[in-house]
Amino acid sequence: SQTTFLLVLMVFFSPELGITTVMQVEGHLEPAQGAVIDVLVDHFSILSDRPLMMYFVVQLINMVFVIIFVVDMFRTMKRFGDLRKQPPSLILMFLFDFIVPAALTIFVALRLVDRFSSEAQTRRTVGNLSTIPWDDFSISPTEKKNLFLAYAQNIMTMIDYNIALNSLALTILLMILIRVIMATSIHPRLALLKGTIARCLDDMWHTFLLVITISYCFACIASWRFGNARADFVDIETTLRTQFLMLFGNFQEDWTDSYDMIVYTVLFMAILFLLIINFVLAIIVEAYMKVRESIEENETELEFFSDVFYSSSAMCKRFIFIWPTVSVMCSKLETRCALITVGFTELEECKMFASDRSLTRFISHYRTFEFLFEKKKMKSVEEQMVVDLEGRMAYLLGRPPTTVQQRLLIPTEKAMKNKKRKSVPSTSHSRIPNDNGDTKHMDLENASITILKDTVAQSFNAQDNMLDRFNLPQVPI
Repeated sequence: SQTTFLLVLMVFFSPELGITTVMQVEGHLEPAQGAVIDVLVDHFSILSDRPLMMYFVVQLINMVFVIIFVVDMFRTMKRFGDLRKQPPSLILMFLFDFIVPAALTIFVALRLVDRFSSEAQTRRTVGNLSTIPWDDFSISPTEKKNLFLAYAQNIMTMIDYNIALNSLALTILLMILIRVIMATSIHPRLALLKGTIARCLDDMWHTFLLVITISYCFACIASWRFGNARADFVDIETTLRTQFLMLFGNFQEDWTDSYDMIVYTVLFMAILFLLIINFVLAIIVEAYMKVRESIEENETELEFFSDVFYSSSAMCKRFIFIWPTVSVMCSKLETRCALITVGFTELEECKMFASDRSLTRFISHYRTFEFLFEKKKMKSVEEQMVVDLEGRMAYLLGRPPTTVQQRLLIPTEKAMKNKKRKSVPSTSHSRIPNDNGDTKHMDLENASITILKDTVAQSFNAQDNMLDRFNLPQVPI
């Protein structure tokens, strides 16, 4: 027989379910490889009456959400201002926000038109098939076949149109998935995937180029060497597909029968699997560790649901107690950026809150977060030595040790008096014996006074250092 291709076309229609099915059986008859049979089944369903109205309502709700999304997108763009000054990731996110609503609107419009006309199209096509005069012998079989193929082609056109719409829907869903992944950056704990991808994207791109180059070289070699004897290496496209499956352990059953095949398989697995794939894993792990370090350094984030609760609570309180917006607060506090901390007095002077009660509620809400507490500053080695020495002298003199606050708030008169005492040499105590001849007692007292003078001098130096460190005004002496 000279037949090399066989096509069987069958059309089924279910009036109860409203589904038209087209079944194609294709047979390729090759003398060398035998028969290759492919079966393709496609469906075309109709909507009418109540299901059609429910579908319309669902799509209408979908468009309402699209409108809300677009309005929020424009508000967000207005808040960010000039997009040319924004980072590329933010520009890409806005680009997705433009494309997804536009594509979704187009899809909904096309799908509604198709669904509303599906019943009439199916009724007309199936009716045409039923009108073919199969029992009329006055019409040649060729004419009957042409009529049947023409009507069947109409059904195939409707099915292909639905397949194209489904492909558009799949593309939109994948874009929405990418947008959801990008939106996880709203919280540091959820931004692991997005942050890892962003950090390793450049290295992954160059690794991808390397993998494609080496894979294509291996495919050319395998197709040239094994293509004449093996169906899985018959051409480069088939070879690339076979190599992709080999990366997941899907080896050919007879790959050990040929020495050349063994060499090819071992080299392919050694280079592309053991080396390059592990390089890819190392790049991903390194990027992940950097993201984890940035999360650990972030002091403001809490658990996700806790942050959602506190953010929602702050939003509600902002409307109830008339708190200023974030932009207003930032603009007011820009003039006070030199301050280490901002408290009730500074916020009150900015005149941002409607009343003292509003300001009190604001501070009461945010005072519960530990990351807003003032950090205790570590003492230097010199300051710690001064504190230890003062503690020892206070113990010898039977007095409580001097605190940091007392050193910073030394009264002016006492400071001037100590300064004069430091500059005038002591003559009231000498080595002249007293009436009792107690020279040893006078020497011990003079030594104590000398140590006390040095301690006072060191206290003044420590005071100056602390005033400079905390940016406090100098005490006039």
